[in-house]
Amino acid sequence: MYFSTDGTKPTPFQNGRTGKASTHKYIGPFRLQLGNRVLKAIAVSRDRLRESPVSTRYIDVIAASNEQPSSN
Repeated sequence: MYFSTDGTKPTPFQNGRTGKASTHKYIGPFRLQLGNRVLKAIAVSRDRLRESPVSTRYIDVIAASNEQPSSN
């Protein structure tokens, strides 16, 4: 699975020509900067010949928290 957080379609097989990588391979939890974000993701077959349709989610990141929920 590959994703972008800048609203662009993930392009897992292109080298970064602009010097800024916008496509990332999902390997686990990741952080988003505060503000409105557009997350786009695709799945790619093992043989790298097929891609899923792009899934898009709009996320409003308002705060980061490292606190664990209390167990009252």
